[in-house]
Amino acid sequence: MNRTTDMILSIFVLLAIPILGACVPLQPMSEPLVQANDDIEQEATGQTATEFEAIDVACADGNILLSEEPLLAGRSQVEVNQEVGEEYFQVNALYSPTAYPDSTWVLPGEGFATPDGSFIVIHRGHGTGRLEGARMLFTASPAEDVPDDLPCEPVGPLVKLEGIVIHPDEATEFSVEHTITATEFEAIDVACADGNTLLSEEPLVAGQSEVEVNQEVGEIYFQVNATYTPTAYSDSTWELPGEGFATPDGRFIVIHRGHGTGSLAGSKMLFTASPAAEEPDDLPCEPVGPLVKLEGIIIHPEEYLSWGNSFNSDGNLLKNASFEQDPQTSHPEWLIDSRGADLVAEWTTERAKTGTHALALTTGSSAEAGWPGWFTTIPLDPEQNYKFQVSAYSPPPGAGLWVSLEFLDAQGNRIGDENADCWTFGTRPGIDLGMWIDIAGYYSTKANADSQYIQFPSAEQVRIGLRQCLTLTEGEATTLYYDDIYFGIKAP
Repeated sequence: MNRTTDMILSIFVLLAIPILGACVPLQPMSEPLVQANDDIEQEATGQTATEFEAIDVACADGNILLSEEPLLAGRSQVEVNQEVGEEYFQVNALYSPTAYPDSTWVLPGEGFATPDGSFIVIHRGHGTGRLEGARMLFTASPAEDVPDDLPCEPVGPLVKLEGIVIHPDEATEFSVEHTITATEFEAIDVACADGNTLLSEEPLVAGQSEVEVNQEVGEIYFQVNATYTPTAYSDSTWELPGEGFATPDGRFIVIHRGHGTGSLAGSKMLFTASPAAEEPDDLPCEPVGPLVKLEGIIIHPEEYLSWGNSFNSDGNLLKNASFEQDPQTSHPEWLIDSRGADLVAEWTTERAKTGTHALALTTGSSAEAGWPGWFTTIPLDPEQNYKFQVSAYSPPPGAGLWVSLEFLDAQGNRIGDENADCWTFGTRPGIDLGMWIDIAGYYSTKANADSQYIQFPSAEQVRIGLRQCLTLTEGEATTLYYDDIYFGIKAP
C-alpha cells in the first residue's frame, strides 16, 4: 500500500442551520486546519506483548522448555508443594531462556487436580536481568500432543504452557515478529439483587456480568460460564468459560479464558477470579454475595496495532475507525443507501490509507433522492465539543465526494445539517487525483461554545453520510474511497 501525499480540507460554516433550513455548502479553507492525521492516527492503548505456547519436558538431567518464542525456550525448574491426595497445590517455577543467559522468569503459581486425573495451574510472575520489568501470565496443563524431536525420553508428563508476556514500557528488544497489543486490567464483580455489576477503570470490562457455576456440594473442582457485557460496548459481550477450585481454607480461584463478540470480535481475555481482599468505595448496591476480584489481560486483534481509534482510546465515538472490521456487522453499524442509483458499495482491501480496509463507492448513474453512500448514526452528549474528520481518495477519472452531517434530536428529527459540497477529484486545486485528502470540522452541543465550533445545542444524535456526488460525473463510472474516520470529543 502506497501512502500518498495528504492534504486537509477544512469544513467551515459561520452559522448553525435552523430546523428545515437549506443546506449550506462547506468551503475549503486556504490554510490547513491541522496537520494530516494528527488526530486520526492515535497510538493504540495498552502495552506491547507476546503470546506464546511451550512444552515443558521432564528429562532425567533437568527440564527443558520447547518453544518457538525465544523469551521462553530454555531450561525450567519446577517445585510442586502438594500433600498426597490433595486436589489443591502450589508451584514455584524458575525459567531460564537460552537467548537471555543473564535472566530468569520467577513464576509462582497455584493449581488443582481435576476429577479425571488432569491438572491446571495458573502462573503469574516477572522477569529478572534483561527481562526486568516484563511480566508473564500463563496456564499449565497436560499436553495432548507429543511434539516431534523430543530432547530426551521424558521421565514425567509433558506439560503445555499457554500465556502472554507483557513487555516493559521501555523494552525495544522485545519488538519481535510475534508482538501484539494487550491491556492489563483489574475489576470487582459485585453481586447485586437485580444482577451483577462489574466495577473497573477499563471500559473494555466495566458493565454487567452473568455467572453460572456448576458445582456439586462438597466438591473442590467446579466449572463456570460467564458472560460480560461492557457498558461502553452494548453490542458486544465477552464469552468466558472457566474452571476453578476451592482451597482448603475456604477461598477459591477460577481461571477464565474466552473471546469477545460484536465490536470486540477477535479479542481474547485471560484472567483469574478470586475473593476480593478489600471492599471498594461507592458500591452500586448492598452485595448479596462475596465480592470477586478479577485480574487479567485482554489480547487485542492483530489489526489493533493499525486501528487509529479502536476501542475508543482517544474519545472517538466511531470505534471501527479504520474499517478493519466489517462495517455492516460491527458497532456502530454502517448502512448502504443507493438513493436509486446503480451503486456498488463495498468493504474493500483494494485501497486503504491505514490498515488494509476502506469503504468504497462506485457508480455513474443518476440518483433519484440525493446522493448515495454509507450512513451511520451515533448518539451525542450534551454540553460537549466534537471534532469530525475523514479521509477520501479517488483514482482517475475522478469521483465527486459529498460528506454530510445531519444533527438530530432524541426522536430523530432533523435540527440542522452540514455538507461538504460536491468536490470532484481532479477539478479544483487541492483535490487531486491519487491523493488522500482530509475533510474536517468542529461542532458543539453547547449553547455558548467558542466561535470555532458550529453549534447544535439541542442535538442528541448525528447521522454521518460518506457519499458520492454525481454532478460532474453522471454517465461515467467513478470510484471513491473513504478511510480513517473520526467523530469524537475535543477538549475545549
